[in-house]
Amino acid sequence: MSPGESGKRDFPALGSCAAPPSTRTQGALARLSVRFGALADPAASLSGGNQQRLVLARELEREPRLLIAAQPTRGVDIAGTAFIHRLIGAFRDRGGAVLLVSESLDEIIALSDRIVCLFNGRIIRFPGD
Repeated sequence: MSPGESGKRDFPALGSCAAPPSTRTQGALARLSVRFGALADPAASLSGGNQQRLVLARELEREPRLLIAAQPTRGVDIAGTAFIHRLIGAFRDRGGAVLLVSESLDEIIALSDRIVCLFNGRIIRFPGD
């Protein structure tokens, strides 16, 4: 969910397909407070935080049972981070499963019901587990 090493990713236009953007698409972008000029603008023209929200909007609109969130708030400001945390928490509270991959211990503690640590591809067991 974060930009590639070059700092830019090739995203389609916000409407994402040849057909005009649906009311559903526009509603999803509004609910997630994605700020953009026009739906025909390329997603790469958005700020990093708005790109993160756009990806989250796209995935949540598909109504998944499992959301895999890898570094969901990397490069996002404090207000954007809190907003994304609320969205992920609300998804979880509605019964969705979340697999969170993060380097931020604060983020992991805030969003996780269960924490598993991996090292060299193996689950680390702690004394008392």
